[in-house]
Amino acid sequence: QMESFMEFLNDLQNFYSNIEKIAEVLTSSLKNQSLSIDSGWYNDHYHIENGNWIREAYPIKVLTLNGLCDIEIGFFNIAITSKLKKEQALLYNFSSLESLNLKYDVYGVENFLLDFKNEFFDEKEKIKNKIKNSSEEDIAFSFYFELNSSKSNIQKIVNTINLLRANKFFY
Repeated sequence: QMESFMEFLNDLQNFYSNIEKIAEVLTSSLKNQSLSIDSGWYNDHYHIENGNWIREAYPIKVLTLNGLCDIEIGFFNIAITSKLKKEQALLYNFSSLESLNLKYDVYGVENFLLDFKNEFFDEKEKIKNKIKNSSEEDIAFSFYFELNSSKSNIQKIVNTINLLRANKFFY
């Protein structure tokens, strides 16, 4: 039994070491963005599993680009989370995200389990109606990327950060 626990700890060590390496590559790639970057390990994130929200008790690495977004390096993927004011979200051209071939969710900030778009429903024409009819003042966006530090994946993340900066996203 102790042997299997030690194997588990070894796997956990390898996994967290990989997350740290990805964080280092991302931090280095973002140095020229002229944003201060903070980082830490945080728990209480959520992911959808079979249509249900699952709270993650374990910590993941988070890089905060102050004023713009959080980059969350988790067990399944890398996610960028940012926000738009409700008025900006209603004006936002969601087609621009489609052209970048980004997987993303749109949800409430106050009620973060209130989904306007996720992998289970994403009718573009309904997103803005759901936002308009909500009591949310700010609308959250999460953009998802593969969990690796390949040049193409890092470039896609940097391109997304540039898109956020150009479109009044904040955090």
